[in-house]
Amino acid sequence: MKIDDLLTERTVNHWGSKQTITPVLLSEIYGDGKLVIAMVPLNTRPNYYVIRIDSKTDLNSDEWYDQLDGIYSDIEDEYGRHEDCEDDWPALNDDCGTCWDELRRLS
Repeated sequence: MKIDDLLTERTVNHWGSKQTITPVLLSEIYGDGKLVIAMVPLNTRPNYYVIRIDSKTDLNSDEWYDQLDGIYSDIEDEYGRHEDCEDDWPALNDDCGTCWDELRRLS
């Protein structure tokens, strides 16, 4: 599986309605980049960012939470911030929080 396969347009069910989304890739790679996650700002869900982080990252650890501000900053640098952009997505809009989930482990 290639990263590009995770970035294709798709239809998802969100709160009982079908929506078409296209995930976007953050160009910054953290560590070895072998753990691929979806980072979902609650304000713009079901849209999400695809982010490559270190394969040793524990997504429930304090170290992971310590990294989030830097990741938010990198997303904002690449895609802008909601207040500064005419279009909402993929500008960062994280006022209500963010969730994340593992998508894939690369070899």
